[in-house]
Amino acid sequence: MKMEDTIILVTEETVKDATRQSYKREVQTDELLCRLGSITRTEWSSAQQAGYEAAYQVELFFLEYTGQKTAVFHGKRYAIYRTFRNGERIELYLGTRVGEIHAE
Repeated sequence: MKMEDTIILVTEETVKDATRQSYKREVQTDELLCRLGSITRTEWSSAQQAGYEAAYQVELFFLEYTGQKTAVFHGKRYAIYRTFRNGERIELYLGTRVGEIHAE
């Protein structure tokens, strides 16, 4: 598989400050190599039914994905609304919630 693009995966973790108050912060991976795939008509329809506007399908090596729900691709934030493992690779389906305004 020829990896020609990059993606950043975002994890949200809960930490405590000096006063023991909990808050959430984001941790981003380094840029990971990935391959851009196609969103099929069937996938687009399934995403719509789940409340998402499908944007991209990307593949990366399975061991690099640890369950993140958000990604940054081409400088924009997307939800990872579905995954599919394919041997040593995993397909991530990226989109935005229907009706969500997406600032650039």
